[in-house]
Amino acid sequence: MSSTGVSNIIKPLTSSTSLTSIIVPSPKLPQKRGPLPNDWPCLNPLCKASNYADRTSCFRCKTHKNDTNTPGVTTEVIRNPNKRDNNNNNNNNKKRKQNKKDETKFKGKKQKFVVNSDEEFDKEKMLDQMEPHKGSHAYNLFLSRKASKLAAETQGEEAELVGTVVKHPKRRLAVLVGFCGKNFSGMQMNEGSLTIQGELERAFFECDMITLENYGFIQKQSWSNSARTDKGVHAAAQVISLKAAITTPDENLDKLRENINAKLPNDIRVLDIVKAVRNFSAKTSRDKVRYQYMIPSYVLQEKGDLVKTFDEYIRTSGVESSSSSTNYTSFSILTDEDREKLNKEFAKFRCAPDTQQKLQQALTNYVGTKKYHNFTSSLTSSDPSCKRYMMSFDVLKEPILASDNMEWIAVAVTGQSFLLHQIRKMVSVAIDATRGAITDDKMLQLFSDDKLKTSIAPAQGLFLDMSFFERYSNKNSHLEPLDWHNEETPAKTRWADFKREKIINHMLDEESLEHNFLKYIYEHDGLFFREDSAYEVCEVEADGITYKKTDEEKRKEKELWGVKEE
Repeated sequence: MSSTGVSNIIKPLTSSTSLTSIIVPSPKLPQKRGPLPNDWPCLNPLCKASNYADRTSCFRCKTHKNDTNTPGVTTEVIRNPNKRDNNNNNNNNKKRKQNKKDETKFKGKKQKFVVNSDEEFDKEKMLDQMEPHKGSHAYNLFLSRKASKLAAETQGEEAELVGTVVKHPKRRLAVLVGFCGKNFSGMQMNEGSLTIQGELERAFFECDMITLENYGFIQKQSWSNSARTDKGVHAAAQVISLKAAITTPDENLDKLRENINAKLPNDIRVLDIVKAVRNFSAKTSRDKVRYQYMIPSYVLQEKGDLVKTFDEYIRTSGVESSSSSTNYTSFSILTDEDREKLNKEFAKFRCAPDTQQKLQQALTNYVGTKKYHNFTSSLTSSDPSCKRYMMSFDVLKEPILASDNMEWIAVAVTGQSFLLHQIRKMVSVAIDATRGAITDDKMLQLFSDDKLKTSIAPAQGLFLDMSFFERYSNKNSHLEPLDWHNEETPAKTRWADFKREKIINHMLDEESLEHNFLKYIYEHDGLFFREDSAYEVCEVEADGITYKKTDEEKRKEKELWGVKEE
């Protein structure tokens, strides 16, 4: 292009030049590629698709170029073997899309679109088709409905609809629940087990808060728990969220709470009910959670003192066991009378202030973000889910005396979330560090990438103390806050009373009857520490975990326990 041509295209802007007079040509859009001479058609009579020249096989049916002996099969032919022309395929695509839409009508909460022959909603037909959760009390109602309908059909009569309820407008509710978990198999609903969730759902249904169509279908209720509690674990402040009806006059929540408690067993109590926003979820809206663990102070004795007490008692009580301190067997060798005597002996022990300080130092090692693969099962240090953030882990100030004069130390841990068995293993390790059973270096090694074997403390000392929803309360300040730990309210009083009377007192009395901690420390010192694998690094292999200890370490361990070489 000449310089004159360039000067005609690019001209300097002057005061007389208008921006509208400058015409900028629009860019050309790319054109679709048309067929080229070297493109080839597929020789498969069921396909006949056009392919680029550089392809060696058909993009649709994978038939090789120039090969008529091994025809492939197109996607359309697979879906419609009897309708292979394009018009029929287009029609069948529309049918498939419509069938998918129809299928979604009968998934989850949309199963209510069951209709009868008159194209009207058929409630009874829907209830017969939908099978509720087998861990819910609704499943028994479902079976009784089927049985009654079958009996009525055999007799030629019309079956009566069982379990009808009156519908009310639904609200999103936050329910504060306290329970003693001794007689239940955890919080979550499970087939063949008595659970907290199953009992609460039954009480809500009997109070007409949940309709028959939603009874036994947790996803329809939008049910969510703020924390998970295992079998035998208690809770003073479990929070659940769900969509339910307020069936009391003027939506009186206190009256509704009383009605629910009248339907529940004595070891489960609804402590408060609060209206929440539509998208509230107890699981995702929770900021943090606090657990409390009760420790009998005698387990904090030094390792040698505990072993000495057990050995002396075994030698003088007539228990059928060798006097050698190495021949510990199962806790079952001790009779009820033997356990009572040991319990009375350990009840005399009082924890010194310096021992409590050692316990606090051990618990402080957990604060922060660390790897807890050694405090749960089936996780390695490379798994991202093993990292957890502990905000605090403290010894509560005043020890508690039980009715049998045994002293108990309470510790509280606050964190964002916890792994399975994590808190019980953390407490067990802290107890061993306090009484000198393991060194501080060994405790810190548990947070490294090594895999070590650890013991677990009894479930009977653990309970959920409080759930926190600070972010939610600050964001929705126009609503009643979910705060049961700061302000003095009737709900906080009910929480404190339930915690003291139903949970802590139960724990103390349970130990005097069942001796769970006595069994734990007996087998912990007598069996766990006598194994070669206690707190030792192990190798993870394809067929499981293999614990290994050097010969020198085994020799020093035998010298510590007074084992003579044969």
